[in-house]
Amino acid sequence: MRSLFAVIYSERKPLAVEASEKVRRFLEDRGFRVVLHDSRWVLGNKLPSGLEAVVVLGGDGTLLRTLGALPDLRTPILAVNYGRGGYLMYVEPEMLEHALDSLVKGEYDFKEAMMLRFSVSGHIVGDALNEGYLSAKIPGKVIELRVYKDDVKLMETVADGVIVSTPLGSTAYAYSAGGPVVEDDVEATILVPVCPLKAVRALILSMREPIRIHAESETGFQLLIDGYIRRVFDEEALKLEIRKSENRVRFLATGSRESFAKRVWKRFR
Repeated sequence: MRSLFAVIYSERKPLAVEASEKVRRFLEDRGFRVVLHDSRWVLGNKLPSGLEAVVVLGGDGTLLRTLGALPDLRTPILAVNYGRGGYLMYVEPEMLEHALDSLVKGEYDFKEAMMLRFSVSGHIVGDALNEGYLSAKIPGKVIELRVYKDDVKLMETVADGVIVSTPLGSTAYAYSAGGPVVEDDVEATILVPVCPLKAVRALILSMREPIRIHAESETGFQLLIDGYIRRVFDEEALKLEIRKSENRVRFLATGSRESFAKRVWKRFR
């Protein structure tokens, strides 16, 4: 049976819409099967199993939404940047045709990215490629935070919330909130308190063991993962556990190997 590819594009980016048809024709002209969807469709739907690869045309949000639609996170992803920042996207639009040619010829390398798994009271909420953000359920309310590793308390503060980021996500929300940039292949997480009342700073912690955050809030909590997995908790006390997920995202790297340097340069310019 002919190989099956999925093409996901941002419907809000005219150039991405145009590129999606170009990609579909390129693949179908070479005898491959193609499923084509916009980024709205992937929210709440699943792509078919047995995909050879997924081509994502858009920005970071399009990519993060696509992950939720993958039946298997080991599916290779060719991420092409049509977003404002595109920090997670490995290919620029001018390299699209070259990237597609490398894709169908199998001339590419894999770049695997670590994910973090978030659980509350033993129940898995979801995995993050970028970050999770824990805050009060009602905007403007603060939460009390205590951070533990190996049952040792590392931090205690009151803040608007806390960002728990992967290295790949360190140039996103975590950086905007004052966190450091961490190289992609470091097996660590970055904890960044948001507007803390005490003079505390971000922590970079190894993921050899789980991290636990005990939080208290009179209004309850919300947990946002990668900008679209949202869970609300009504209780006044919450125990959040973060560990390294067994899932990893596999990007297709068909061009420059300097993806980290490119991402940092985009952020600092």
